[in-house]
Amino acid sequence: MNNLIKIKAISPELKVGDIAFNKDKIIEHIISCIEDEGSGIIVFPELCITGYTCGDLFGNIQFIKSAMEIVNDITVKIKEIANDKKTDFIVVLGCPIIIKKKLYNCGITIISDGSIFITPKINLPTYGEFYEARWFSSGENLADKSIIQTKEKPWIITKNPINITTEDNRVFSLGVEICEDLWVAATPSSQLALQGADIIINLSASNEVIGKAEYRKTLVKAKSGSCNCAYVYCSAGCCESSTDLVFGGHLIISELGSIIGESRDITKIENSVKANIDLEKILHDKIKQTTYQTFEDNETKSLKLTNWKNNTEPLVNPHPFVPKNTAERANRVKEILSIQATGLATRLRFTNSKTVVLGLSGGLDSTLALLVCVTAFNILNKDKKDIICLSMPCFGTTTRTKTNAQKLAEHFGVTFREVDISASVNQHLKDMEHGGEFDIAYENARARERTQLLMDTANQYRGIVIGTGDLSELAIGWCTYNGDHMSMYAVNVSIPKTLVRYLVSGFAEVGTDTFNILKDIIETPVSPELLPADNDEIVQNTEDINGPYELHDFFLYYFVR
Repeated sequence: MNNLIKIKAISPELKVGDIAFNKDKIIEHIISCIEDEGSGIIVFPELCITGYTCGDLFGNIQFIKSAMEIVNDITVKIKEIANDKKTDFIVVLGCPIIIKKKLYNCGITIISDGSIFITPKINLPTYGEFYEARWFSSGENLADKSIIQTKEKPWIITKNPINITTEDNRVFSLGVEICEDLWVAATPSSQLALQGADIIINLSASNEVIGKAEYRKTLVKAKSGSCNCAYVYCSAGCCESSTDLVFGGHLIISELGSIIGESRDITKIENSVKANIDLEKILHDKIKQTTYQTFEDNETKSLKLTNWKNNTEPLVNPHPFVPKNTAERANRVKEILSIQATGLATRLRFTNSKTVVLGLSGGLDSTLALLVCVTAFNILNKDKKDIICLSMPCFGTTTRTKTNAQKLAEHFGVTFREVDISASVNQHLKDMEHGGEFDIAYENARARERTQLLMDTANQYRGIVIGTGDLSELAIGWCTYNGDHMSMYAVNVSIPKTLVRYLVSGFAEVGTDTFNILKDIIETPVSPELLPADNDEIVQNTEDINGPYELHDFFLYYFVR
């Protein structure tokens, strides 16, 4: 089956800025791939030698030069492995490179005979959370086939595909583009395909926000289909960031518009995926597609590559935040909770916080926040007794919500404290010379008292306050300024209210012990409980005041989109 090429994409454990550690991890994976699996092409993420999130460390010349030396070190090791195992292979990885006194974000293709090809990134994102143009230059105007002289073989700069001919008659053309290059209108991969690329590698550092993984997967599938090729997408994992920006290690191998390999677990330190690329199938489609054309002037290498193995939706969705398909919805629930929890776990890890403190009211939002905290503590293997939940009953608190909060805390084994704030709020209203009317000052006095207690408790127990407010509440301003809109880390700020219900119910479906408690919380009217209860019943229904969240979230989706 000499038409098959085995390819493996790896998102390894990395340390941002620690190039020696990263080198060792990359080499460790290369050895494993060759010894255990016989992979022919091994792919690592964008800027994996340094880490993508180095920030202004990219301005340190000695750091960049050291990273470039690491490329030489890895190349020497690759040659040793190839000679020892008597097999040739290709490694593609990311590193910042100085070319003609400019810094470029580059893909490095290393052939096991020591040849090195450099592909610069063309499109540099400088929007949202990305700031690449601060450090890097675009490779758009960089001449092909420029040379970087080194003590080993010269490094060849090329934006064209590399034609590979093997001893056992495999013939294929390999092209490289980097992250944002895939997301723009005129992608380098389109030109690579017209120049004959059979396999296109994308080295990436793409962060996780809701829906992005699905869109990313769609892009990769579409690109491999429109370019008549195999497309390998390799993104950075959760070790990449030292902030609450979450990277998921999304790895995708797509062939002619179909996903043939995928791995994505944003809670795992390392991810990998492998697949066999069928060159004959790709060639068949290229021949059939009469608009395909070749480019004859690519750099060609001859290698002995061995040990290969075979191996109708409505126009308008009334609930755009919530997938209709039950299975898809379940996957979305898992994905969102994982992103929330991983972001929180990262924040706790890097702030060295001992505890988290949250107000547990027995309502939807604080319930979801607790579920996120529990999941994050599971990721970190931390004692859930360090999750401190405060129930702060006052004039509007009902037995139903208070009891549900207590049951939930007991079920998860977290620390639960009940602090009646009625006296504090009454004293505050008295100090204000408030007349006792049910106005905005009356309501906000309680909301701010809650926050004061949470903040001071977090100080007391060396922790951070976990905010519980959701996206819909923030969008319509349904929160108290300097009250419940304040926290050290708000886990629900990107979650609309209509989705909160599904997240909580989705969690209940996977654990029967929690089902009855969470079911009653879901059925409880949405209320801040800031006005006195009537016969222990909630009198302040948010949707009666502000309108249904279904409508808010429908308009909010398209506004945000």
